[in-house]
Amino acid sequence: MGGIRKFLTAAALLAALPGPAFAQNMCVAVNRIAAAGREPVPFLSLEREVAKVVIVPGFRAGTCRVEPGTSISCSRNLAPRSLDVEELGPVLRDCLQAAPAPAERFPPDPRLLVFIAEGLRYEIHNNCTDTCRAGMLASFRVTMAPRAD
Repeated sequence: MGGIRKFLTAAALLAALPGPAFAQNMCVAVNRIAAAGREPVPFLSLEREVAKVVIVPGFRAGTCRVEPGTSISCSRNLAPRSLDVEELGPVLRDCLQAAPAPAERFPPDPRLLVFIAEGLRYEIHNNCTDTCRAGMLASFRVTMAPRAD
C-alpha cells in the first residue's frame, strides 16, 4: 500500500510540473519575441497578433499588450502553476541560456526574476498565490535592455 501511495504522489508531482511541450513552446515564443525585438520598430510585428493568438504560452490570447518600440507585456489572474516564477524561471533560463540577473532591490523579491539576453530584458513576476481569491497573478514582460556603456 505504501508503494502505491508513493507512486501516486510522485505521479501527481510530475503532472504539476511544466512538461517538455510547455518548455519547447516557451522557447519558440521567446525566440519569436527576440526576433521581433530586432525589428526596425521593436515588437511591431506582434502588435496585430496579440488580440487573436497566444504569443506567450500560459497567457491567453488578448492578455498581452504590445507597445511598439518599447515592450510586450502579458498578465493573467488564476494563472496555472506553469507561470509560477519557481516553475517558469528554469524554463526561461534554459531557453535564453542565461542566468537570472542580480536582484535590483534589497531585499530581493523572491516572486520576481529578470533575465538579460540578446539586448532584451525579460521579467517574470507573481503576485499573490493560488490561495488568494483571484488566484495567482502572473506577469511576463519583455523590454529593450538598458545599454551597458
